[in-house]
Amino acid sequence: MTVVIGLILRSLLFAAVAVVSGEKLPVADVERHVHELINAERAKARLQTLKLDEKLSAIARAHSQDMAERGFFSHINPEGKNPTARGEAADYTCRVVEARYVRVGLAENIYGTKAYRPVLHRPGPLPYYEMKTVEEVAIAAVHAWVESPGHRENLLRSVFTKTGVGVAISADDRVLITQMFC
Repeated sequence: MTVVIGLILRSLLFAAVAVVSGEKLPVADVERHVHELINAERAKARLQTLKLDEKLSAIARAHSQDMAERGFFSHINPEGKNPTARGEAADYTCRVVEARYVRVGLAENIYGTKAYRPVLHRPGPLPYYEMKTVEEVAIAAVHAWVESPGHRENLLRSVFTKTGVGVAISADDRVLITQMFC
């Protein structure tokens, strides 16, 4: 009887664990690829490319990490700080001239997806997950932004000259991408 209960418990434990193919996504590669794809979209629109700003990337990375750790997905964090407030907290102020006005503040795009494709059923007791590639994640993020009017406006706003990209992966393999604009 004890052996049977032990086998049942052991099989339940193994059933809760999935087999995942591939390594974790290299976040630096995703960040780089997102930046390249954004500039390709801007080039198609005959706009100047955005310079990658490391301080903006650090702010973006911190927001992605915060969303990953605390399980939220929003431009405004649980303390009520928006992109501009988070930038100011990191001693970063953005001022751009737009028409006859000076615009103060950061713009931001965010994107979230799972790091792997839906479950593939294979022979055996465990589900099998196949990791997405760097390219798949970056292309999906930029495509989603291009298809969304507000996000597209950020991408193609001619007054922006700098950008920062930050990626984090949550404990449950959710990929969170933040892009800041100045």
